[in-house]
Amino acid sequence: MRTLIASTTYYEISVDTQRNRLYLVLEGIWPSVATVPHYLDDIRSALSSVKAWFTVLADLTAMKDEQAQKLCIARGSKTNAEVLTSATAKLSADQLSRRSGMNKTVFRDIVEAERWLDMQ
Repeated sequence: MRTLIASTTYYEISVDTQRNRLYLVLEGIWPSVATVPHYLDDIRSALSSVKAWFTVLADLTAMKDEQAQKLCIARGSKTNAEVLTSATAKLSADQLSRRSGMNKTVFRDIVEAERWLDMQ
């Protein structure tokens, strides 16, 4: 069962402790870091609810955050699924993941990503 950690106009963060999974939904384009002042604190809060070798399901419709990826890696993320709907978004997300070192697989829908993570 998911527990909501934070929900704003720009993102939603939740965790499922039974699945040891962090869920991240990013919305729109963030004009500046000042627009989401509690984002990394909310990520840290979610990370305190999962154990090492947790998985991440990120629904990325328009952007991705390299700092959050690095926090997840440092906390012991096992593997990650990203949901992207366009080739352009995938190229951008791939570049950020290479820079952060995030191991991930990309899917076109959340149901498929969830099933894959459950088998990991």
